[in-house]
Amino acid sequence: MKLSKFVMKAGLIVLPVAAAAAAQAEQNAVAISITSNTSQIDTFDRLRLQRVGSSQNIQLKKTGRLVSRGTSLFTGTLPAGEYKLSLLEDTKSHLNLQLAAESGFIGNFLVKGGGPVDLGRLIVTPLNLKVVVGRSGRVTSNLPLIKAYAPEQAPQYEKQAAGGWVDQRQPKDKVEEYAISKPGDLECITEKDGLVLAGGRMGTLMQRQANGVWRGLNGPGIAALNCASPVKLPDADLLVTGEFGTLLRLARGESKLQAVPIGDLPPGNLLRIVGSVNSGWYIANLRDDHVTLYFSPKLDSGKWSEVRKDPVERLPGRLGYRYWIWPTANGLAYTTGRDAIQSLDFGTRQWSPLALPAKQKFSSLKVSPTGMLAIAGGGRHYVSYDAGKQWDAVKLGLPKGSSDVGTVQQMADGSFLIMGVDHAQKSALYRSADKGQSWQLLKQFEWPYHVQVMKSVPLLQMSDESSFGFLTISTSSDGMKWNAEYSSYDKEFGEHEKKRNEQ
Repeated sequence: MKLSKFVMKAGLIVLPVAAAAAAQAEQNAVAISITSNTSQIDTFDRLRLQRVGSSQNIQLKKTGRLVSRGTSLFTGTLPAGEYKLSLLEDTKSHLNLQLAAESGFIGNFLVKGGGPVDLGRLIVTPLNLKVVVGRSGRVTSNLPLIKAYAPEQAPQYEKQAAGGWVDQRQPKDKVEEYAISKPGDLECITEKDGLVLAGGRMGTLMQRQANGVWRGLNGPGIAALNCASPVKLPDADLLVTGEFGTLLRLARGESKLQAVPIGDLPPGNLLRIVGSVNSGWYIANLRDDHVTLYFSPKLDSGKWSEVRKDPVERLPGRLGYRYWIWPTANGLAYTTGRDAIQSLDFGTRQWSPLALPAKQKFSSLKVSPTGMLAIAGGGRHYVSYDAGKQWDAVKLGLPKGSSDVGTVQQMADGSFLIMGVDHAQKSALYRSADKGQSWQLLKQFEWPYHVQVMKSVPLLQMSDESSFGFLTISTSSDGMKWNAEYSSYDKEFGEHEKKRNEQ
């Protein structure tokens, strides 16, 4: 099987748009969602179809209200006929995916007329430097997404279906299972009793054991997981939030994530949960261009009420949103990167604004295991040792031609670390023993990496999957010698490709 590659977008021809409006007599509602298991793209925002036996090309646009790390929902109306998918476009990254017979396990679909067509979910995942596409066996209906993010269209898709895929999903289509086993990127690295946790795509929570072995923990769905929060509950050691209202729990000694009934919590992208049995529970819910903080006294089947709502901005590139929320010693804190940090004391239920050190937008924030809070933006770096009450400016003296990446972090011995990158995209790790007055080069890397200070490791290095095409994780105790622990690179497939190319 030949696998298609991501290609740069060339000159595009404007094609007729199949608008997702009320279906006319000769038109029929069609829905399909697509999940990409890679940070190489943002999300696909255009889908091109071709009518079989015709040169007619049709373009579907995604539903804009769905905010996701890698899933797009496409709806539209089509006349009766047989169709095939031809091209997926991400207009932000200018990367396209051409879909042909050899692209994977897709096939054609029929629109029979007289009813809607729901094609379920397609999965797009890297396979080393290749890309493969398959159908989802777990998400076969888009009605839940339509009800949540395009409710005005829901009545069309509640009718009796009239059409669908020409052929059934093939037994050898294991694209979804493969993607679940190798999530494309990881977010929100946290710790629990010596275990390192990171939320991944495809419903996978990656967990590092004390011996350096990584394993994936999965739940009932494939929504991307955002953050794992350590808790002390009779039935859970971890609560995990994710896209599309995903809230999961992990009990001690278990390897399967279980769904938590969310009650009347509005649909959205759940960024993080903070709380306890005594204090109640707070969830940050991203929907459209706002993050709403909800509160419920109880977790299971909660009765959620809105506490605060803030507009948020998209950060450049693939850095996510200008919004950070984290637990504090006596509650929680969050910020949108401008003006102030909003701090909540669980005991008094009082909010306190803590002014940020400069009148500008900050683009990065990190809390070190020591408790030091660091922010950065516009080439300026600040740290706070008292949770944001007072700030100190940090001077960076990186070599000429290098720019800083992210924020300053603090090691257990009090020293500072910062990542830098040069014009050739080679990255380096720098250390300061005098709080930024002077900097020492610890390690030069050939590729872009992210390094995070941890309690248990103590340094965790993660490759930039959007540059590599696959994910690697290494650890170090001193920043100079690194131990490779995990890679999503498929060695078996790599050897197969090498032998095939040598023939």
